[in-house]
Formats: sequence, C-alpha cells, structure tokens
Amino acid sequence: MNLEYKLIDLLTYDVRVLIWFENEPLSSNLPLFKTMDYLMDGLLTHHLQEFSIVNKTHFIHETFEKPFHLIYLTPENDHLEQSLFTALDKEKVVVVHPQLAKPQLLQTIENQFRWVDFWRQ
Repeated sequence: MNLEYKLIDLLTYDVRVLIWFENEPLSSNLPLFKTMDYLMDGLLTHHLQEFSIVNKTHFIHETFEKPFHLIYLTPENDHLEQSLFTALDKEKVVVVHPQLAKPQLLQTIENQFRWVDFWRQ
C-alpha cells in the first residue's frame, strides 16, 4: 500500500491537528505536498501561488464541520505558540516525520496534547 494512503487512513474524523515536520521550507516539491494539499482542499497550492515568500506555518481548513489544523515546521522554524496548545489541548494530533523534530519539542507535544500518534515515512 502507498505510504500516503497509510497517512490518510490514520487521519480519521477525530484528528483535528496534523503537525508536519520537514527539513526545508514549504514547497510543491516535497514528497508529501500533494497529499497534504489534498487534505487541505488546495489551500497549500493557493498559498504558494499567492505569496512568493512562504513563512506561514499554520493552516486551518474545515473537515467534518470542524476546524482542521495543519502546522508545518522545519528545523529553522519550529516554534509552537503556547496559545495553540491551550486552544487545541483536547484534540487528537498526528505528527508526521517526528524523527526530524528536536527531542525537546516532541516531548512538549506529547505533554501538551492528550492524544498523539506518530507517522514516519
């Protein structure tokens, strides 16, 4: 089975937050870009077309009549606001490519969110 399909299967209706780690800034050349863009109904492509500099890391889209948050982080830009933890602390979270995250940040994510699943490619 294709790895992208395994990721999509993990994203059930109760997952409200996807934290996606990569080593480089957001671009359409990333292996998971098409999958993530599909999940966000083209929001990532729209953002890349509209802005020449991509510094946005938090995207919100509605799925199952609830907000779905995609948070894109790189080693250079891996700061998560405390207000994000407060607002989403009861939500189920999937972390994509956790091996690229700093151990301290992963520990914070595990401590701050109630349900965390990890997906490694």
